[in-house]
Amino acid sequence: MNLRIPPRSPRQSGYTLLTTLILTGAITAMLAATLSRTMTGEKLNDRDNAWQSANAAAEAATEKVLSRMMVDFASGAEVSLSNNLTLYRTGLLPTTNENSFWTNFVFSDGNGNNNATYVVRTTTTANPPYVTLEQQYPGLSAFAATYRILSNARYTYNGYNITGVVQQDVQMAEIPVFQFAIFYNTLLEFSDCAPMTVNGRVHCNTNINVGCTSSGSLAFNYFVDCSGIITNPGAMGISQASWVASHTTYNGTPSPGYGTGEAVLTLPIGTNSANPNAVREIINPPPASESQTNPISSQRFYNQADMVILITNALVGTNMITNAVSVMTTNCVTVYIKNSMYDISPLVYAVTNGLTSGTNNGINDGTAWTNWALSSHQGFTNWLSFTNTFTDQREGRSTHVVQIDVGKLGTWIGTVAGGCTNTNLWSKWNSITPFNGIIYIQDSRTTNGSYMNSVRLMNGQNITNGLYASGLT
Repeated sequence: MNLRIPPRSPRQSGYTLLTTLILTGAITAMLAATLSRTMTGEKLNDRDNAWQSANAAAEAATEKVLSRMMVDFASGAEVSLSNNLTLYRTGLLPTTNENSFWTNFVFSDGNGNNNATYVVRTTTTANPPYVTLEQQYPGLSAFAATYRILSNARYTYNGYNITGVVQQDVQMAEIPVFQFAIFYNTLLEFSDCAPMTVNGRVHCNTNINVGCTSSGSLAFNYFVDCSGIITNPGAMGISQASWVASHTTYNGTPSPGYGTGEAVLTLPIGTNSANPNAVREIINPPPASESQTNPISSQRFYNQADMVILITNALVGTNMITNAVSVMTTNCVTVYIKNSMYDISPLVYAVTNGLTSGTNNGINDGTAWTNWALSSHQGFTNWLSFTNTFTDQREGRSTHVVQIDVGKLGTWIGTVAGGCTNTNLWSKWNSITPFNGIIYIQDSRTTNGSYMNSVRLMNGQNITNGLYASGLT
């Protein structure tokens, strides 16, 4: 029996193997590409997460510094910032005591210094410039200085060593309250007021109460804002229903002419800024023991003033003149000229009024009177007088008047081109350190039930010049 076995086809077997190898290779390549793509995406996501974490850490470092700066500025103005720069730079980093997560980061200031935050005042002038504010304080100007806060945070947890960088430029602004027609720390009440028109800005750090009867009116011609609410409760024995709503108008812009729930404007006088007695401290002279780093120190007008005028009872021989009438004509006047808040070597001009010879109160009155009293020398007694009086009809008392002739004061200061009339002023007031426009007067002469002390300005003029450019306070 013959069996016929068909021969194998080598070519057919080769194609099958080759096809299998090609398909296997393609699948492997696709798998490798998929795995590579997945791994690349995972790494990119991981790096992005690390970058986001590093940026968040850097932002946390700057925010921690900024929050402390805001507290310091609110309680002690810019002097508190300068006093605490070292703390901001090295003492306020995020710590593991706050959260163990911070062990994953190395913080630096961008200048190669680890465990540090970059904090610097970028405003180059010693005195903050007077600028116009924007955003929530339109129409107001302020003495503002800019600070830069920067932090580098390197994320060390996953080996990427990615560094996040956050920089914040913040403007620390002191807004003079004298820009407000009315500025109130406590409840501001207009209930049952006489017809009144307010032409300036109004701010209250709490609530404002309004209310007019048919015979009254209250018009605000500038924007009114408060940190609380504006309401019209009954008051002065008058019920809320008796108020005539249309008699209270808000004409400021933007419409409706008022805002509530606004930010509290904190007076930088320490922690008791809502206490009227604490607020009054800014006009009192400092006690001898007060430190210059005390927050209230930099806010006192006595310290801020570039000109301080002190008037006291005079010691004539061994007798102190204390009679309230006599001190009007015989007194000791001292004028201090400064060019910084704590100038340790001010110019001192002094005279004992009514005495033109001899030495009294440590003053050679003959020399002082000759040098500073004669109008030909344009001395300070040419624009400052302290022997006038008038009767205050409301108080029913006479007054000891310290009187300043503003026009003659301008002549005494002079200009950069022409120089000061009193050339001695050049050592203090010049184009680099001009007069800041603040005059502080303390009249300590004897008063009683018939006499009180007062200050009066006369001959008001625009005396802005190269040595005087910021207004008169």
